Amino acid sequence: ISEDGQALTGRLVNRHLHKEKSIPLELPPGEWKLAKSDIITADDIHSRNSFDNPEVVCDRPFDVADVRQLELPPHSIVRITFTR
Repeated sequence: ISEDGQALTGRLVNRHLHKEKSIPLELPPGEWKLAKSDIITADDIHSRNSFDNPEVVCDRPFDVADVRQLELPPHSIVRITFTR
């Protein structure tokens, strides 16, 4: 949670190599709205960045269909931020 209490950021990890993971999410009391969400993942678990291809693995925008039930792709990290 931010110092001023106006933003809440969480990171969720799906370590499974092949299966999507559905995560129920319950926000703390108050008026919270989705402000931003992004994901770090790649098509292959062996993917890596290099000088020639520096953005193979990087954060990209992540569409959240329902903030109460997040669907995490395989081998991914999702960062989600809410604001009041």
